[in-house]
Amino acid sequence: NHRINMETYTVLPSNKVNPLQEALVSSGGPVAVSVDASSWFMYSDGIYSPSARESQFTVNHAVTLMGYKKPEGETTGYWDIKNSWGAYWGEKGHIRIEMK
Repeated sequence: NHRINMETYTVLPSNKVNPLQEALVSSGGPVAVSVDASSWFMYSDGIYSPSARESQFTVNHAVTLMGYKKPEGETTGYWDIKNSWGAYWGEKGHIRIEMK
């Protein structure tokens, strides 16, 4: 069992990259976020790029945003998200999602 003590929280704007990056840096991470994970079930590895059809407004799952990275020479980065579906899902329980 794990116990979490939360003293404060902040509501961030939806679908905005900079506020999430700032929240990770200022809090020292991680950050709890809500997502549309309906298309994640078959994810196994690599950087996942959500399709344009996926709703930016549907929320059906809570996950932990661990961090982000922009590989050198790349035009876009990715979010490192820890899911609750176990270590056998994705990349040892994580998914890398393209930053948009």
